[in-house]
Amino acid sequence: MISMKRRAPLILKFLLATTIGLILALAFAFPYFANTTYTLLDKFALVAVPAFSLICVFYYFFPYVEKEMKRIDLPETIRAKKHYRLLLAWSLGGVPSFFVTAFFSNFYSDLYQVFFLAFFSFLTFDVLFYYAIGRLKRFTQTSPADFWIASFLFALIIAFQIMFFRMGIQFPELFNADFFLLMGREVVAFIFAGVVSLPFLAWILCRLKEPDLYRIIAQNKFANFVRENLSGLTLSALFFGLYILIGSVLNHPRFDVDDIFFDSDGFIWRYRLTTEHWQDFYWRSVHPLALLILRPLVNFISMFLNGDLPFAAIILTAFAGAACVFLAWMFMKGVLENEPSALIMASLLGLSASHLFFGSLIETYIFLAAATLLFFVLMQKKNQSLPLLISVGVATMGITLTNFAQTAIAMFGAKPDIKFMFKYAFAVIALVVSLTLVSNVLYPNAAPYFFVPSSFRAEEQNVRAISMNRAQALIRAFAFNNIAAPTPLMAHKDIPFTQFRFYRAEDYKLSRYSTPLQSAVERIWFAFLISAAIFFVKDFKSHPLSLTLSLIGCVLLNLMIHLRYGKELFLYSPNWTYAVVLLLGISWKSLLQYKWFQIALSAFLLLLILNNIELFRAIMQVSAPYIK
Repeated sequence: MISMKRRAPLILKFLLATTIGLILALAFAFPYFANTTYTLLDKFALVAVPAFSLICVFYYFFPYVEKEMKRIDLPETIRAKKHYRLLLAWSLGGVPSFFVTAFFSNFYSDLYQVFFLAFFSFLTFDVLFYYAIGRLKRFTQTSPADFWIASFLFALIIAFQIMFFRMGIQFPELFNADFFLLMGREVVAFIFAGVVSLPFLAWILCRLKEPDLYRIIAQNKFANFVRENLSGLTLSALFFGLYILIGSVLNHPRFDVDDIFFDSDGFIWRYRLTTEHWQDFYWRSVHPLALLILRPLVNFISMFLNGDLPFAAIILTAFAGAACVFLAWMFMKGVLENEPSALIMASLLGLSASHLFFGSLIETYIFLAAATLLFFVLMQKKNQSLPLLISVGVATMGITLTNFAQTAIAMFGAKPDIKFMFKYAFAVIALVVSLTLVSNVLYPNAAPYFFVPSSFRAEEQNVRAISMNRAQALIRAFAFNNIAAPTPLMAHKDIPFTQFRFYRAEDYKLSRYSTPLQSAVERIWFAFLISAAIFFVKDFKSHPLSLTLSLIGCVLLNLMIHLRYGKELFLYSPNWTYAVVLLLGISWKSLLQYKWFQIALSAFLLLLILNNIELFRAIMQVSAPYIK
């Protein structure tokens, strides 16, 4: 007979296998219980057969699990107090896991799907947090002031997300809070997955420390890239979540006409990217490859969202906005050689009114900003790979023709080689023309060919006369409105929604900073701009000359274009806001070495959040009554 001492582990294994097998079988079978065509015997079979199979699998799998778990030296872990770090990582990882699981549960709603989503989310975020905690510990020991500034910036973005979420709840017509939350039985599945993930987390961390595997990871380029850019990636991930929240409102399906928000074509681009109706309503030729570049990406992302194309387009837009933040961080890190300062400047770009809005609305402008920023980062790192530069140039020109000039300016500033420039320009233009033909085959009659001169007649309606009023509007658009949102102008004209603008070229009206908070933000920002101008001149010799002149060239190019082109200048602001912010970072290089200036600029970002969130409050407040 088997002794009681030997029988106890077998009983425990059987009970654990039975518990897990029954829970998973019930989770898989539950969605079918509502099917009236199934008899009671059918429903019993739906549970009993999978449960029996799973119990057998888990029972015989346990010896392997037991063997693997012996790798974890629990007494040594406790003596070294590493279990505190593990539990802290597990707890912190549960927060993003909750929202990631909640988001994906809208597309995969069965309980077993929620369980596995939560399980793998826990493991992913827990491992990241475990290593991040170790890095933060070293960071606090070497530079506590930098640690607190970085922590403040991360907390600001999280606070913005919470503020927007709470504000959105007040307008349920526009913002579906349940979309980002787990409800009822899903919470139970999430908690169960979290508990189950804990021993697996300990095992994974133990395996990752094995010499052979550690050596492979240490030599992996992607792992090294993440390790070197962890703070920038974390910041951009937080902005990614923020832009998705805002995008769920701005891209509401009920907004079914254009020109609601700052004369943008949000509806037509949502329509063209997420349906089979891809023809441009306005028959414009300035976006020759936009469909060829963006539609496949939307379709690819939708594969992970159970085919949901509209939210795939929101995610792609938010990703481009987050990429801008990360690329700005990389550029500023190279210029300033100081991570907290680079984080501050990247946050300034991400929190600007321009990027908050166009990093969330399905349109083309944020993709242009991301592509141009990538080109500047490549120039900064002196990347001479012509195929790579041509690829970025094709994407930039393909999305909007005129932005090709910005990449040419950046290249000429960094590498004034006429022969190299000619090769680049010739290759980009030839490829864009050729790919335009391909695009027309895949998307027949989507838009006219850009190389046909008459195709630009559609742009004539956007050409305006030069005037003092427009010059004033340009200054405000380039230096103020793109960063801090004023009180928007509202109109009720040709469409069944209130229209929002910062400038109306039709009647020469300019928006104002009318509230006390807006006036304070305007004055403080003006003081920062004055300081940047002073130190730009004072420290000019210490600036990276080629990059500085290239950025100035891009700003001047946009000024020249929009001196006559555009009814609403804020619409085009992503084309220059990145350049303005990078120039400010270069100008403040000597000031950003001082903690007091870092703190002052970080404090301004808090005011900027409070100011810019009011723009979205106004949009929701005015637009909610139209939604039925």
